[in-house]
Amino acid sequence: MPNFDIQKKIVDLKIAAIDAYMYNCESSFASGARHWVRSGDNYEVKFGLLSDNSSWKVTTPGFDGEGGGELIGPSLVQQVVTVDDKPSTDFASKFNEIRKTIETALDPWYPDFPHGDPIAEQSNIGWHALEPIRTEDYTLPMSINNPSKRASANTNLTGDLNQINGALGAMNGLLIDQVEDFLGKLEGTIGNIAALGSFWNSSLCVESQIVSSIREAVEKAVDEATSVCKQIAAGGTGITFKVALDLLAAVGGLVTASSGVGAAGAAASLTSAYITLKESDDVQVKVEESNGKSTGEGVKTVSTAEEALSHFDHVLTAINTKMKNAEDSINNQLKAEWDNVHDKTQQNYVIKLKPIDNVAQEVIINRAEVDKITNVLLPNVTSILNDSCSKIGEVSMSKVAYRAGAAGKFHHGPSGSFENLRETIQSLLRNLAWQTSEAAANLHAAAGLIEGTDANAQAELNKTTTDINSGSGVDPWRKPHPNA
Repeated sequence: MPNFDIQKKIVDLKIAAIDAYMYNCESSFASGARHWVRSGDNYEVKFGLLSDNSSWKVTTPGFDGEGGGELIGPSLVQQVVTVDDKPSTDFASKFNEIRKTIETALDPWYPDFPHGDPIAEQSNIGWHALEPIRTEDYTLPMSINNPSKRASANTNLTGDLNQINGALGAMNGLLIDQVEDFLGKLEGTIGNIAALGSFWNSSLCVESQIVSSIREAVEKAVDEATSVCKQIAAGGTGITFKVALDLLAAVGGLVTASSGVGAAGAAASLTSAYITLKESDDVQVKVEESNGKSTGEGVKTVSTAEEALSHFDHVLTAINTKMKNAEDSINNQLKAEWDNVHDKTQQNYVIKLKPIDNVAQEVIINRAEVDKITNVLLPNVTSILNDSCSKIGEVSMSKVAYRAGAAGKFHHGPSGSFENLRETIQSLLRNLAWQTSEAAANLHAAAGLIEGTDANAQAELNKTTTDINSGSGVDPWRKPHPNA
């Protein structure tokens, strides 16, 4: 079943457009303007205010908007009393042409175009994935219809980190200083990765608003075209066809919703999207009238089915262009942040772990506290980092933003850059989790060697030193997918 279920509206538009066409198709008939109007299952000729029941008839489309256009001649009796000229138009072909025009205009959107709600739900999964590594209270932007959410830092994480730093502060010596150099930077580094995650995940909020706004605009365009065609079929002229689309308002609403105390990175991401979108596109769907003046809101005065469908196609093309510009703005900001992280701010997301490779220096330790750090607290931190890393891997834009047609930034929207930045965040967390695990093993072995209570301590220390110097095997800085 198509997830953009406007089939009934499309059928109504096809029928209304054919009705409008029939009304004016012989407005310049030789013996005076004659209009074709519905009468049961047929169109009949109408001269001025009078119906001519003895003239030719044309079958109407079916309830599904298909078929129709068959010319039915007068009966033998009617032929005696009327000399109406036989219409020369191939109505069946014309009906097919009208339907094709509508289907082509809607091709990027139908039958498979995403909803905004599943994208917003995916962003909620992203916020939950980032919850374990929150080191401060925060407010999350959600969507226009789903207000901002206030949440707290992960007290399990911050509590463990505070205990680690407090315990190490009561010990001293060069070896302790060496461990503190790594662990003292751990909270700040985790916070920076969480902020990067907020920047990344906020793009789902923006995409959700864009998709929701586009769906609404396309549906309104179909409704407006149907209404206009019905008015033309009833004899109306000079009818205003108006469709407006304000993506800036949708994204701007998110910026407002996320103002105040927000998750680090989220407000920056949304503000960046707003500015980029403002630079890339105008607020409204612009239409140039024949006199060259822009009406500003996708407005045009139409009097025939051809004019209405031409403007319908123009409006949908403009909407598609605006969607592409909007999705390009998301893609560009994600790419720019990826470049910034990789080229300028690597030091904010990684820590140099220098292993303890000997215990020749004088050092004072509390073995019970060291055991608590290495056996409980650091493993807890490692587990939290791995948990967040795993959950982040479940967040995807491509599976919820996919569309079969060429709407916006084609099939997957800005998903390429989104997935690339996700992989970077995962790699940073995976690498940091590995480091905390190795730091625990290294400190534990060093403590055993200092006290001389473990015959295998030196071998273990040598092993942990070799492992740390060999690295995690995780490369957060690898090149992105070429399709981003």
